[in-house]
Amino acid sequence: MPGIIGPDEVRRVAQAALELPGAEVEVLFMHEWGGLTRFASSSIHQSTYREDTGIRVRVVVDGRIGVAGSNDFSPEGARRAAESALELASVVAPDPLFPGLAPPAPVSKLDRFDEATASTTPDARAEGVAELVGQCPEGFTAAGAYETLASEVAVANTQGQFCWAPSSQASVTTVVTGNDGGNGFAEVFAASADEVDPAAIGRRAADKAVASHAPADLEPGRYPVVLEPSAVSTLVGFLAWVGFGGRALHEGRSCFTGKEGQQVAAPTLTIYDDATAPGTLGSLNFPDLFH
Repeated sequence: MPGIIGPDEVRRVAQAALELPGAEVEVLFMHEWGGLTRFASSSIHQSTYREDTGIRVRVVVDGRIGVAGSNDFSPEGARRAAESALELASVVAPDPLFPGLAPPAPVSKLDRFDEATASTTPDARAEGVAELVGQCPEGFTAAGAYETLASEVAVANTQGQFCWAPSSQASVTTVVTGNDGGNGFAEVFAASADEVDPAAIGRRAADKAVASHAPADLEPGRYPVVLEPSAVSTLVGFLAWVGFGGRALHEGRSCFTGKEGQQVAAPTLTIYDDATAPGTLGSLNFPDLFH
């Protein structure tokens, strides 16, 4: 089983890229590993495992930016990626909105890593799936996935900034369906597999499937609805993707452009971005920082 590479080795490899002469350089390191067990018709049909290690190098010369990636996590691989990014930077126009690389600043400790979750076996996930499927009443079947992941992410640049954080995540998603239109969805995400209860997830989905069995048609009209947390998180995630970015706001592409300082939601709703807030899952599912 793979394990954490660690900040010292990341620094060693990244240094080969940071020593590129005549340019500012930033290195994004990403290492992710884990297993996925999928099931349908209440039976497991796929169990996979993967590991991926990569770096993304951004080079800045006179406001011109080039980015190159590599899965060769070695000083030689980092250096070659930096040279490729430098070559790309030489043929693009300067970006007047680029604020520069991040200067050195204190970094909050963010350790959401659980070794037991990172080393979860296929057998353990299969047992969880069996517990979930066991909650289906007669005539109902379950489909979904049980995934356990671990990752470490780091950023280093020529300004002297360095940060590194490991994290882990376990998730179970399922849809329970019946023969007459009933279906129920349930999911959970947690930093540790110990916080995931597949049987409880199966019961929740099965209860919804039974309650929605043999649905009746409604007349067209307006109906108040209550969205579950999973639905709200999906909506907020897409909203963040299309509207929360500073560049999109500045360029007039955001749905919030021109609304700075205005209230755009109910007073009871506040949205903020803080990876260190309690309940967050750390840096897993990291965004494309160089997009």
